[in-house]
Amino acid sequence: MSDNDVLDSHSMFSNAFSYLGLPFSRECTNIDLAVLGIPYDLGTTGRAGARHGPQGIRLASANLRWEERRWPWTFDAFKKIAIVDYGDLEFTPGETLPMINTVIEHVGKIQAQAARTLAFGGDHFVTLPLLRAVH
Repeated sequence: MSDNDVLDSHSMFSNAFSYLGLPFSRECTNIDLAVLGIPYDLGTTGRAGARHGPQGIRLASANLRWEERRWPWTFDAFKKIAIVDYGDLEFTPGETLPMINTVIEHVGKIQAQAARTLAFGGDHFVTLPLLRAVH
């Protein structure tokens, strides 16, 4: 057994969950798309919990890991597009400005490598720093 068995696991029920079983990486060279989570929900009113969105999406995507092809396509998209799971961004809970700066910094790094970004929130407020990072 290698040291990477946990990261290479294809289990639907255990070990580290990445989006669709993609490799975790913060290396953005030679990729087409980086998937990242922004677990933030201070912009919500009422109940908190949107910060768990990225984790929930990754867990739900485990149900699709076994498919080699995603309907309606007849090809394996992962053989045509280089994608990594960038992981969740970390920032001090309860602090909005550091979250904004963290998102702008990381998405700017991804964009500087000519890669696209697919981000999962969090609440609707995460859109603001994402837009600032790309415009």
